[in-house]
Amino acid sequence: MPAGIKPIFINNMMSIYGLSHPHDSKVFPDLPEHQDNPSQLRLQHDGLATDDKARLEPMCLAEYLISGPGGMDPDIEIDDDTYDECREVLSRILEDAYTQSGTFRRLMNYAYDQELHDVEQRWLLGAGENFGTTVTDEDLESSEGRKVIALNLDDTDDDSIP
Repeated sequence: MPAGIKPIFINNMMSIYGLSHPHDSKVFPDLPEHQDNPSQLRLQHDGLATDDKARLEPMCLAEYLISGPGGMDPDIEIDDDTYDECREVLSRILEDAYTQSGTFRRLMNYAYDQELHDVEQRWLLGAGENFGTTVTDEDLESSEGRKVIALNLDDTDDDSIP
């Protein structure tokens, strides 16, 4: 087993997936808590998302995830240039994650198999908006039922990675 990777037992099987590189906890300070004491939902996903083969085209991951521009507020237009820039950065991040992380491949493959293969199930990209997603019922109601991932490239964001 790779150094630092802790096994997770689920459905009478052992999974050795996880984030445990020393750099990970500096970038994601809440990671050790999730690694040492994963939630039941995380354990369930670990048992469902098991295919870590690189079977999706990494350069197309943003296309598989995002259907187009759209903000949290359906009445606000997303600037085309901002959308293109955010989508390009997101595409590079997704491509790197998919090619370098078995855990991310498992989750992306599972998401594609379950929903993202259907264009109607893909997310809108709220480029230039404050970071957020429409995951709660309240979020979905305020966005009129639209699934939105809101991102920006503001380098003055206090929550940015050091």
